[in-house]
Amino acid sequence: MTDWDYRVVKEFDCNSDEILLSIREAYYNDNGELCGYTQLGVSPHVESIEDLRDILNRMLLALDKPILVDGEVVFAEFTDKDEENE
Repeated sequence: MTDWDYRVVKEFDCNSDEILLSIREAYYNDNGELCGYTQLGVSPHVESIEDLRDILNRMLLALDKPILVDGEVVFAEFTDKDEENE
């Protein structure tokens, strides 16, 4: 099972020489280790105010976690090695 949440990612925009922050979906392996995140920032596309509130609250939680620096993150293996040996 893959777990996920939102994380803030900092990146350098070579076109404007600016530092940009975005919210991305981050994915974790069964050991809880970061194994990837979306290439681009995400925005909510939902069908109800309740769903929008839930997604925005989840995104707000990302602001309390360490910021990931694009290009410096070392990702773990996506699959739990113990499961591969079964």
